[in-house]
Amino acid sequence: MTVIEDQNRMLIQMVKEFTANELAPLDMEIDQKGDYPAGLFQRVIDNGLLKITLPSQYGGAGFDYTAAADALNKMAIGNASMAVTLEGHFKTIEQFTKYGQPSLNDKYLPSAGHRIFAFSMTEPSGGSNPKGISTRAVKQGDNWVITGDKIMITNGGLAEVYCILSKTEDDQMAVFVVDKDMPGFQFGKREDFIGCEGRQLVKWFLIMLWYRQIIY
Repeated sequence: MTVIEDQNRMLIQMVKEFTANELAPLDMEIDQKGDYPAGLFQRVIDNGLLKITLPSQYGGAGFDYTAAADALNKMAIGNASMAVTLEGHFKTIEQFTKYGQPSLNDKYLPSAGHRIFAFSMTEPSGGSNPKGISTRAVKQGDNWVITGDKIMITNGGLAEVYCILSKTEDDQMAVFVVDKDMPGFQFGKREDFIGCEGRQLVKWFLIMLWYRQIIY
């Protein structure tokens, strides 16, 4: 067995134990209440689960996505909601590591071990065609003014950092990094779905949001 194989085996074992001890016993409660019980998400953080795919230079475990997918598959057996929450977090980290400006990576990725990230593309008009989005970013001086709204955002409301797909021209798009505490950022209603009730999907709005941090 190689070192990587042994590390992957330990990851799977850790996730299975965490799921059996912390998630599976709460699965019905999570589904009925549509939320995570108090303290559960902190235990996710304390056990390093947000760091599974986070590169080591930012304090993460640096597992590849095959290992992460295997781990989430095991987790979903006990509680699919948390598995979906982590999947949304991991795919947003990947946007940073693949395309992010170094300055933004250095600023945000060290916090990805204790703050949830989310990627925001889908809008009321649909989500399968990115060219159809209407959220618009307009350059004003050194800043960008972003207006629009997004829906069905995995981890919306739970996440603290959002990557937002926006048009900068009719035929050009960019992704901006937005912190939930920025002025102009507002949450709307939480979406109601059948299954995976613990995961949070909400509608939110960008109203004259001034920003200058563009990821790609």
